[in-house]
Formats: sequence, structure tokens, C-alpha cells
Amino acid sequence: MNSQADINLPDCHDCGAAPGEIHGVNCDVEQCTVCGDQFMLCDHPGHDKFAARWTGEWPGSAEARERGWFVVFDSDGWRPCTPETPGAQPDLSRWAVFNQTGRDQLYRD
Repeated sequence: MNSQADINLPDCHDCGAAPGEIHGVNCDVEQCTVCGDQFMLCDHPGHDKFAARWTGEWPGSAEARERGWFVVFDSDGWRPCTPETPGAQPDLSRWAVFNQTGRDQLYRD
């Protein structure tokens, strides 16, 4: 079984934090642990910088994958798809809406 040390995860593209490190000041990737928005835009008291540390992937990716929320870009733009669809990516927009509202309401029939 691989440990995290065996996996070559990328550093944060904005502040350069390595996986497991806290983001630098004014990093545009760091999410507020109070509201879920970019921390640099809200600066909520009670924000936990350690809980918002860089994991090696974009915030919300793991949560979207866990829920089976994926999208793919094609000639019609971004559309929901299955994880097996070629080019599928975690649906970060769907996760952001759910994270802020507590409801899965991005797509309606």
C-alpha cells in the first residue's frame, strides 16, 4: 500500500504550499472553513488554517468524487456525467453549491 509520501502530489499553484502545509497569506486557493468561500475574500473569525491546509488537490475534488459528482466538457459545454466517462472531472461547482447551501440543487430536471 502506498503512503502519501510515496505519491507525488502537486504543490498549491498559488502559494506553493506542499501537501499537508497551510496556505500562504492571500492564497486564492485556501477555502474558509466557516463559509466555504475563498478565505482571502471573507476573512471570517474562527477560520481554521490547519483544517484548510493544501491536500495536493483542488478543494472539493475529494468530496465530489465521494458523492459521484462528475462533469465533462463537450460541444454543449459542461454537463454531468458518470465517473467512467472519458474526460470526467469532479464537479466542483456542484460541490460548492452543496457546501454553501447544504442541498444538492445545482441540477434540476
